[in-house]
Amino acid sequence: MNTEKNSDIAEKSKICYISIGPLGPGIVSSDLDEYVKSPLWPILVDTVHALVMYRSHKRYVSKVILNERPNITPKDLSVQIGIPLGEALVILYELRTEGLDATAQTQSTSSK
Repeated sequence: MNTEKNSDIAEKSKICYISIGPLGPGIVSSDLDEYVKSPLWPILVDTVHALVMYRSHKRYVSKVILNERPNITPKDLSVQIGIPLGEALVILYELRTEGLDATAQTQSTSSK
């Protein structure tokens, strides 16, 4: 009887981690656009911007990581420099869209 109680307690105390991406439980998309479409995206961005090390991480990714691995995925970035996946998503999205904005501005001014 006592072992049954212990196994019940052990079973109930197990912690289960499931990643919940915009595509459903357990599915993490490498496509940043899928996350940006989520209604929770602005909340994630605000939260990441409030992190103390956000600016330093973004600068490091911009100057070092993207030069070495320009097509790095958010998950790989998260693992490589030890930051939360949400922070990696926001940093990569911002850096990649800033790069597109800068390219578009350069092309529009050079065509004038």
